[in-house]
Amino acid sequence: MGFSREVKEEIFVRCARHCCVCRKGVGLNIEVHHIKPQKQGGDDSIDNAIGLCFNCHADAGHYFAGHPKGSKLSPSELKKHRNSWFNIVETNDIKPPPENYIEIVLNNKKSEGSLTPIFVQETTRYIDKKSMYRFYELTGEDPMDFVRKRINENTWNSPFYIPNLNKIKTYDEYLDFMSSDKYRFEDENENIDCQPIKHSMNMMKMTEYKEINKSNCVIDISIKNISSVPLEDYKIYLNFENVVNVDSVDKNDKHLDFYNYSYNVKFDENLRGEFTPSQNVLVQKDTVRIDSICFRTRHDTNKVVLKWELFARNISDKGEIELTISPVLEEDDHRTKYVNPDEVREPTIRVLPKLEFE
Repeated sequence: MGFSREVKEEIFVRCARHCCVCRKGVGLNIEVHHIKPQKQGGDDSIDNAIGLCFNCHADAGHYFAGHPKGSKLSPSELKKHRNSWFNIVETNDIKPPPENYIEIVLNNKKSEGSLTPIFVQETTRYIDKKSMYRFYELTGEDPMDFVRKRINENTWNSPFYIPNLNKIKTYDEYLDFMSSDKYRFEDENENIDCQPIKHSMNMMKMTEYKEINKSNCVIDISIKNISSVPLEDYKIYLNFENVVNVDSVDKNDKHLDFYNYSYNVKFDENLRGEFTPSQNVLVQKDTVRIDSICFRTRHDTNKVVLKWELFARNISDKGEIELTISPVLEEDDHRTKYVNPDEVREPTIRVLPKLEFE
């Protein structure tokens, strides 16, 4: 039938959720084992029960025909281990291991407990293009004078250079050109790149520039071993909820950077991250840093949940932390589209990532 719940709970309390043989604090990774096997008439009483970790449970064979030779732990040895450990726990008031083996430490001191991505609200107005002609008729000015001035200012070395503007021949072409979506910025649904900085090259000017994305969040986290045992052969898996993209921060510091950087955390297409440490042991109270992580949320997201799972030798653990998001929505200059009279409609609003260029 197996041990009753009351027997199991009593063993867990008396061994303080430590293995009675190796004496490691294993928390949830503990099993109640029969000292005298049921095949030999062992019962389900507390006197025949012992708390063992997974490894020692596998080694707790018994010297009888039902088990192979070479078993390391006999019933009498198991009983001595149990009684000795019960006495140590009671005499020294040993407590169960902490609820978690690790602590996720957020190192973003500048964020003051929250992250502040910035987005831009773009309002597009739809104007009857004939009204522009009427404006110039009233002022007595030639609309092409304005277009020619824009073309003269549109030099290739200008930071506001617009390709193909110099090919415009009529004012109607200019209005259609300025109303085109060809050179519009992508909105938050189209541009989900989460890198805070992208290094690019202007091929016409042969100069490098940086695209700084103010809509992306960057966090620096560390893993601290808060348990009473070393973590051996461990890995940690990360899952972010309420994000549209997540990745390791790109370590390249220029466009043509050919150095082969290493990353200790990598994310797959399902946005699941795997942290692989350079050293396979994390001793008690020691800390290891995870490479910087960047992620993108929507403009109306106020909370991101980081769920983590730890897998180590004989140990598994999991937990989560909440990241407070305090998004800022800035209003940009209105965009104007010049359309035919039957295409005039109410203004439309898009939310864009906030980009800056250096």
